[in-house]
Amino acid sequence: MAADSPFYMRFGNFTSGDYSGNIFVINRAQTIGNGWLDASSNYPEYRVLGHSIMDGNGMLLAKKSGIVSAGCFMNDVETLNRTQNQITTWGIDYPYDVRST
Repeated sequence: MAADSPFYMRFGNFTSGDYSGNIFVINRAQTIGNGWLDASSNYPEYRVLGHSIMDGNGMLLAKKSGIVSAGCFMNDVETLNRTQNQITTWGIDYPYDVRST
């Protein structure tokens, strides 16, 4: 993500069989290569997500070089679920985007 440009994450109790816990979609953002991605794109060939460091079976996503992802934001399952639960507790209904700068 370009440091001088805002990006948006879409929350909505999304889950995936590929990762444990909630996932979030990077909805709009400018890349450091001056590209653009949005919720409908697969830039350059994948969707950029916020997902856990655990796969759908609860196993750590680890490689020889450590935890890796194809450009996605990664965090532990508890933090992602706690974030989604807090947004739900605030009564914010889907669809909603959180803007970060």
